[in-house]
Amino acid sequence: DNVVILAEEADSVEDVDLKSISRLLEFRDFFQLEEENTGQPLKTRLVTEVIDSGKADIFFQAGAKDFLIPHKFVSEIIAQISQDPDLQEIYRQLLKEPGNNIYVKPIELYFKKIPVRATFGDCMKAAQIRKEVCLGVKIGAESAEMGKNFGLYLPPDKNVVFELGEQDALVTLAEMIN
Repeated sequence: DNVVILAEEADSVEDVDLKSISRLLEFRDFFQLEEENTGQPLKTRLVTEVIDSGKADIFFQAGAKDFLIPHKFVSEIIAQISQDPDLQEIYRQLLKEPGNNIYVKPIELYFKKIPVRATFGDCMKAAQIRKEVCLGVKIGAESAEMGKNFGLYLPPDKNVVFELGEQDALVTLAEMIN
């Protein structure tokens, strides 16, 4: 259901993102051609690794539906470890291979009736039932809005209420999917 474009090695950050945008445009053209040939909209999502988060709006204009900013995530982990060195072993266990990964999974995996009005605490409980850890919520309708962090709420307060529909997802830590 997803095409993930990971950043390739290059001489500079600009070159890395330029290669990713080029691949993204190739896939977008292919998807448009496929939709024209079949007359059916594709549900496939394009997820692109962005090195320079300041360019995220360019990726959305080029057709990305979601993006990954691994450097930002890694720097947040390092900041946490610098404050509490014991966290390093926790992260090592959580993210070792093979093992757990961070996923953005459709909301219908967690709730029977969609749309649903749920607190983040409800989302955490729904993920727990599936033996997963809910890290946040992804609101599909906000995915192109930089001012709303592209619809990512990581982690919101447990009491925050979300109106969740078919386009929305939970960001979870779960065992690797085979």
